[in-house]
Amino acid sequence: MAHGTFATRRITARMDAAEEQAMIAESRNAVEAATGLVPAGWCGQDFNESTHTPGLLAAAGFDYTTDWANDDRPYLLGPYDGRTLLALPPQPEWNDLECMRLRRVTPPVWADCIVEAFEFLHAEGGAVFNLTLHPFVAGQAHRIRWLREALARSLGRPGIWRTTTDELASTARPQLNSPRLLLAGS
Repeated sequence: MAHGTFATRRITARMDAAEEQAMIAESRNAVEAATGLVPAGWCGQDFNESTHTPGLLAAAGFDYTTDWANDDRPYLLGPYDGRTLLALPPQPEWNDLECMRLRRVTPPVWADCIVEAFEFLHAEGGAVFNLTLHPFVAGQAHRIRWLREALARSLGRPGIWRTTTDELASTARPQLNSPRLLLAGS
């Protein structure tokens, strides 16, 4: 997944479309150069976007974005010149960086938040639980035990699919493109 060019450089409405397009291309190309793979997904730095971003991402060949925290299920954005962009939920409410680093939530409270959110979404059925982790946050010696505890309390239930965002996107898109589903939402 491409994630911008620098942690201190965000896409904003002050950028014109050409500047934003160049930043998106630079990020995509850097991931491809480092991995040999063209990234399918985009996660904007700090979830920042402009009104141009979804269309520019679709035009750049991205399949999905994790910038829209407004639902716990994937949905389609667009179309943008005939292409749609899949929105996968990032759920920053239990993102380790957001919680422990920025909001100063203690590790035990963070672990409880993960478990409570997971239990609710699992009981709801069909929702996505996206646990974003940063090794320099959750991987620290004084925090890793709380992550292990949260995972032990959450996983092991029936009907759980542990996957990547790329796999989720490739599975969700055909279902969302189904005419039957589109008519049901009309």
